[in-house]
Amino acid sequence: MYTTVLPALHKIDPALLYPHVYYASNDELVLIMENLKLAGFSLGDMVAGLDRGRAEKALEWMARMHAASYHYLRTYEGGLAKFGAEFSSVIHDDWVSQRDKMMKMFLEAFLGSADTAFKAIIAEHLKEKRPDLVQRVMQFRERHGERLASLHNAMGSFSCLIHNDAWTNNFLFK
Repeated sequence: MYTTVLPALHKIDPALLYPHVYYASNDELVLIMENLKLAGFSLGDMVAGLDRGRAEKALEWMARMHAASYHYLRTYEGGLAKFGAEFSSVIHDDWVSQRDKMMKMFLEAFLGSADTAFKAIIAEHLKEKRPDLVQRVMQFRERHGERLASLHNAMGSFSCLIHNDAWTNNFLFK
């Protein structure tokens, strides 16, 4: 992953930075990477969290990684199945099933909140002031959950790579 996929993602998006990998071995469970402190990078404050600027940089990096990996996986020779087989040490079925459980919980919570919001919008704002929009909002309300679920299921078991440990101490800033 570190010696093949990361360089490929960097080719897709040269702004996607990561430390130089000197040595990586799954068999030995060894990973030796560049010390970015020597290049002037520092950690965010893990107690205070990230300020707005650093949070934006971290989110931009994750978005770039997701976009580059989405393209990489869509164009991987042999497709997703071959990628999954070649990198089975980092892509596990139990992660996919956990992701599916978490997504189901997220969708249920989100849809419950959204449904409450839609009902409030209809009751407080549309029913008397814009009755012409009530039907359109009701139709959208009925379809939005299906749309979210279809986005989740559209690509099969996975559609992009993620940073599986995205917390303050795993992002460095200059």
